[in-house]
Amino acid sequence: CVAATLVRLKQAEALLKGAEINDESLAKVMSAVEAEITPIDDQRSTAEYRKMVSGVIVKRTIEQARQRA
Repeated sequence: CVAATLVRLKQAEALLKGAEINDESLAKVMSAVEAEITPIDDQRSTAEYRKMVSGVIVKRTIEQARQRA
């Protein structure tokens, strides 16, 4: 969890819209995700870790969607 409410990642969305999905575009999307979220530190994990994991989760989700298409 990185926020108390849903967060729309407009920068990441814009990078994906009409783009070819490849390693370069996925890296840009991961960076955008990490830049757009502002998670908190708590006893479960640090904000830095949550940012990194969020980018990875988005990348994996996009890759799975591409494989299923």
